[in-house]
Amino acid sequence: QEVVHFAKSRWPLSFSRYYDVTRVEGPQWPSNNITIAINWKGVYVMHEGETLREILYPEIVNVTDGGSSENIVMLMLVQSGAIKFLSSDAADIKFLVEYMLKGLKRRSYYAVAVQNYDATIPGELSFKVGDLIHLDSMAQDFYTQADHRSKGTNTRSTEHGIIFTEHVYVLPVLEE
Repeated sequence: QEVVHFAKSRWPLSFSRYYDVTRVEGPQWPSNNITIAINWKGVYVMHEGETLREILYPEIVNVTDGGSSENIVMLMLVQSGAIKFLSSDAADIKFLVEYMLKGLKRRSYYAVAVQNYDATIPGELSFKVGDLIHLDSMAQDFYTQADHRSKGTNTRSTEHGIIFTEHVYVLPVLEE
């Protein structure tokens, strides 16, 4: 098991699912006909065996399909907008990226504040937009509680308290 973990970490492209796609929208690359590789780290954009861009899961906010055009898949990124691909495997790409994002978020212990919040009752946690929150338990516990709350520590202020799901974005990561 250690050998497999080492190999997976060292050579992530060997543990990837590959798809031929056409770039419809997004950054310019040497060709619009490219390959994407999806694995446990993220999505790799490749052309003729060369990695053009590594998109890690924390950079991906959402993945959507093309609506009426079933062969389109779009990655919404934190800082660089959207990348839209055309592929006969669009539904499979969307499913796999969503599956990886959801799995990482469920197991994550990290969230980032999406709005300022000043605690109104004792025990709540105050934070500012962008603060990193270290959760006491995996994020999956967030969503199983009826009131959608958890406890965590604001890494900026080192304060500890209750946080609510609507105030934070759970990061799809397993380590800081």
